[in-house]
Amino acid sequence: MAAGDLREARGALERPLVLDHTAGYDPRDLPAASAPGMVVEAESTVRRQRVATHAVVFDPAGTQVLLTGLWDARSETEFWNWPGGGVDPGETFEEALAREVWEETGHALARAEPLAVRSWTGRGTTGEGELEDYHGISLVWVAEADRVAEPVVHDVGGSTTSAAWVDLDDERVGGRIRRNTEDLRRAVAARARRLGERPAG
Repeated sequence: MAAGDLREARGALERPLVLDHTAGYDPRDLPAASAPGMVVEAESTVRRQRVATHAVVFDPAGTQVLLTGLWDARSETEFWNWPGGGVDPGETFEEALAREVWEETGHALARAEPLAVRSWTGRGTTGEGELEDYHGISLVWVAEADRVAEPVVHDVGGSTTSAAWVDLDDERVGGRIRRNTEDLRRAVAARARRLGERPAG
């Protein structure tokens, strides 16, 4: 090998290629752009971090939960998630949760308690065609609606396309977002503890 001693750093996605050229280097020693471990940014990547809050919202009887439908433009399908969304500047988590649940379902909350913190990352292309490194963080609550009514989406033009009360075993709970199944299990247990009941199963 020529004077440039090239070593690929471990964890190539997180750390750049390491070049040791204390004795000078020959550009011909550089690996091709397609070499394993090389990351060549054709465009600048936008890094985004979003802080959000969501809730497993039970009806007063504890037999149903609220879900919100969202439209995935890439797959042209609807998927379901807990009510919630981003925390606006200056909002507390409680304020953001109350606002989001009202905007997406038309319901107010009688009570809410923190349940879990979720964190996820992703890398891809946005609908506008820009490269994006995404980091989402959400505080998940176990909550109870003050009443049961036909859900109404007030945030017209937002990400939510529909909302519905569903049974606890409805396939939409964990159909697209698998971690929601674990959220529901924890929420059922937390609600039972609050009421002094023994969780089913």
